[in-house]
Amino acid sequence: MADLLALLSSILVGASDFTGGLFSRRISVYAVVGAAAAVAALIFLTIGIVSGNPTISMLDAEAGVAAGVTLLIGTVLYFTALTKGRMGVVGGIVTLLVLIPIAFSVIHGETLSTKTIIGIVVTLTGAIALGIPEMRGGTAVSAIVMAVVAAVMFGMSQVALDRGATQDMYSVLFVSEVVQVVIIGCIAIFARSKGGITRRDLLPLAGIGAADAIAVSLFATATQTGDLAVVSVLASLDPIVIALVAYFVLKEKLMRVQVLAFITVIIGSIMVGRNGGG
Repeated sequence: MADLLALLSSILVGASDFTGGLFSRRISVYAVVGAAAAVAALIFLTIGIVSGNPTISMLDAEAGVAAGVTLLIGTVLYFTALTKGRMGVVGGIVTLLVLIPIAFSVIHGETLSTKTIIGIVVTLTGAIALGIPEMRGGTAVSAIVMAVVAAVMFGMSQVALDRGATQDMYSVLFVSEVVQVVIIGCIAIFARSKGGITRRDLLPLAGIGAADAIAVSLFATATQTGDLAVVSVLASLDPIVIALVAYFVLKEKLMRVQVLAFITVIIGSIMVGRNGGG
């Protein structure tokens, strides 16, 4: 059951990211992220209340703010990159985020296992091979750069969440989403714009936030009942979901070398995620 929950988590994240990138082609990416974050915040608050007595400590608040800011920057860049480049390529490159927590651990004195070092090399090699064919100038290059920076921001948000979610994970997640809503709300007020959102967009945008929040909850449940190594692998397959949906819906195709590079990145990120520090 845990494996199924982890796999479903990947599917939900991949589908929501694809939808977010698709909507960002038509309306403001800030509007997409803000609407999704508002729904996610409500879901995390609800889960926190139902699951126990939610409390927000100073550590939770600090971690939530840090995670919210980095997650906001990362998501805006990520969705923008998905509008400019091939989604399969962008999604694959963003898996570099797994390297940031590892780098953080090394900075704080942890040593890496041989398998983790190999995984890092494999991941970086695959990401470079995935991006090189896109370096034709113009929007393709900017999409790659945005994807790399987004990966760094996502990795930093994971570090912040990990440091803060020692007692009440949903409180930290709730704060991180609220921070995004507040920042985007201020931007909207300053710009005097709703970002092009219409009533027909509200339900799909709410679905993006709901899918992400549910995916986090499913993954958390899976880690409690299943083998962490297996669950982590199954929950990290969302780039494959993005690539497949982009292939069937948008008819996006990857070169053979990019398909191999994509597989290499996934394998490398799985090796890093499974082994961690040693």
